[in-house]
Amino acid sequence: DHQHQAGFCKPGSNNFSESAHWRPRLRRLLVNGSADVAASAMLVMEMPPRTWKVYGAPRTVFLEVAPAHQGVDLAFTTIGKMPTMIGEATMVTFRPAPSLTPMPSGGSAWRLQKLGQLIDPEGVLDGGNQFTHGVWPGAVVQTSAGSLSLESLDAAIMNPMTSDFPMGNPLPASYKEAAARAGTGTSRLTRGSVHGMAVNLHNNLWNTNYPLFYPYFDPRFCSAPLKCEDSNSIFRFRLLLQASSWTVV
Repeated sequence: DHQHQAGFCKPGSNNFSESAHWRPRLRRLLVNGSADVAASAMLVMEMPPRTWKVYGAPRTVFLEVAPAHQGVDLAFTTIGKMPTMIGEATMVTFRPAPSLTPMPSGGSAWRLQKLGQLIDPEGVLDGGNQFTHGVWPGAVVQTSAGSLSLESLDAAIMNPMTSDFPMGNPLPASYKEAAARAGTGTSRLTRGSVHGMAVNLHNNLWNTNYPLFYPYFDPRFCSAPLKCEDSNSIFRFRLLLQASSWTVV
């Protein structure tokens, strides 16, 4: 529902729109290297036609995967983003395959790096922002196979992934009608509910301090409202792996 409310809405989104999650589809896989050793791989993907013909999604998406010291470097590139009146958000999601292991100090398996401290996303007080976190440089998670550090080099907002919000929620509170009616939209997340972490690349759902249309017209980059050089974006990530036991407080 995008009625005017508390600075979180996208005027016009109730007209001619639909609520859905869309994922890119793999079209090609390019490998750089010899027959024995791959230096990097490039996934060439395309968003479903309806997302870029009717709405504002980029048509083409690239994901470059390259080995790095003790980890993996990722580069996520979108081509051809268009401005749209419809409320939208673009997320890159990370969900470890091994089972999650709670930190020795208690709480969840995840910690968000915020202002030099490690914050448990399942430990935010009732009434706090449960779903949207500014981070630097990212998050860490403990699994049965070891630890994983997720560094987001270009996007600073992370959203916990739960069963109610499997792609993350780019708003500060639950938008589920049942939670709103029960007054639990900002209640503390249930222990063990966070199974992954989404990185919010962009959204236009906050008409307070987020652009309502992106890319927006700027004569420096645009020859016309729908012909802008900044319609292409790149977001970089680094995954650092540690197989041995790892402890934080």
